[in-house]
Amino acid sequence: MAVSLARVSAQLAEPGERVPAELIDLINRNVDPPTTLGADDVYIRAMYVVSDQVNSFGGRFPRDEHERLASLLVDSPVMVGHRRDKLPVGRTFHATSVMRGDVQWVKSYFYWLKSAEGSENLRDNIDGGIYKECSVAFTYCLPECSVCNKDIRECEHEPLREYRHDGTIVSCWYNYRQLERVLETSLVYRGALRDTSVSRDLKSGADGADDSPETADRHLATIVNLTDLDPSADYLVVPRYDGIPILIGVRDKTVVVTRRDGSVVDHPEVARLCGEVPPGVHTGHGLLVGYRGKERCSGRQVESFLAGAESPVRRLVLTLYPETAGTALSCSDKSVQRSVRVIPYRVVCRGDLHRKALEIMTRDGVEIWPAGRSPAGTRGYHYRPSAPEVYRLEYTITQDRRPGDGVITVRHGGDVTCFEIVRLDVERLMKGGRFVARRLAGPPSETGEASPCTVASGQVSGVDAEGDGMAVLTGGKTRERFIFRPVLLGGRRQYLFYRQGAQS
Repeated sequence: MAVSLARVSAQLAEPGERVPAELIDLINRNVDPPTTLGADDVYIRAMYVVSDQVNSFGGRFPRDEHERLASLLVDSPVMVGHRRDKLPVGRTFHATSVMRGDVQWVKSYFYWLKSAEGSENLRDNIDGGIYKECSVAFTYCLPECSVCNKDIRECEHEPLREYRHDGTIVSCWYNYRQLERVLETSLVYRGALRDTSVSRDLKSGADGADDSPETADRHLATIVNLTDLDPSADYLVVPRYDGIPILIGVRDKTVVVTRRDGSVVDHPEVARLCGEVPPGVHTGHGLLVGYRGKERCSGRQVESFLAGAESPVRRLVLTLYPETAGTALSCSDKSVQRSVRVIPYRVVCRGDLHRKALEIMTRDGVEIWPAGRSPAGTRGYHYRPSAPEVYRLEYTITQDRRPGDGVITVRHGGDVTCFEIVRLDVERLMKGGRFVARRLAGPPSETGEASPCTVASGQVSGVDAEGDGMAVLTGGKTRERFIFRPVLLGGRRQYLFYRQGAQS
């Protein structure tokens, strides 16, 4: 009998973790590690760390403090058991407010390095349910009594006891007010608050439905580098609000509000808003935004309000995009009492996008749309400026000739623009002299023995681009403008460079 030999080789395959690119971007932006991290470098998990329920000490984070707490959580360390004699095991890089059933939670996202010692043990203990509760250490100034609204250290009420108040029996707790700082979050054996958890769910909703503004149906793509946009185009920039995207329309001479799927938003409060829409408002794009006092609520909370379910929403605002509002609403009216209003906006060139975004952004950043086109059905961008960029205007003159050719480098937003100035003399420039300039593809390399030296520098407060030309407005008291005007010299496209003088 012939004998056949065979060998079957097999190996266990562990599927790679799918990490959303937006979270990696948030790590690099909010924590700013010395080395840029990628999806293959980190493990990411989330904590449902704080809710609006009363904890075992009698303390409570009211819903209107959640946004403040979420901002304080960012870039705080993650510890084990509040052991501050040990180094952190991870770091929080993002936090947001979400709903789990009828309870509002602050959900924080943290990461740790795959290359760190014990990283896989930490992952396995979290995913295996061993490390499943969490806690937060923080500082605050005012414990507000739920019965009398005074400092509970100075009133007669005690936490976790019942009192007769206004003819009814009420429980006493205290609200954490005037939050100052988050010291750390910890993995703990038992938290002071019930139902805290550590999760692999990297979406914003516990049921898998992401209610974050980034996923709202508004044809948005996340953009990190503004240089990816067309430098010759103008853009509409608006603050990023979480709400229900809607369309304004007219039926039988009556204004109606519909969702994107065409269904009418049928609610008495919405009908009242429709009655307040002034003549001259066009059909088009808008947002239905919910508020509790001055605090904006989530889109999911607005949906709960419209469905008659429990919700923190106390009033609705119909926010219209400028192409919808037309001239019927004034964008200068900043009254928070207006129920129908146009969203704050800027129309800018790419060079001014970052600076203008910083002026009107919310915690979730801004939306960017092509100017002159309706956001409805148009692809736009979601952009989160992390911090004001440093705008610098620099002239650099090489040391081998005097006066010699110079280089001016203008950094504005995400762009760097460089011009070579022929036989630049700074003193003559300041007196109104004009020079020929050539645009460079990028900053010149500093090679050779004669290194260029900086002879003048200053801040830039704005950049206006028109065609191939550019005007640079400097900051400070003088408010000068440096002009690069396209000219033809010897049949070649070059620039006339000069200082326009102080601007009032």
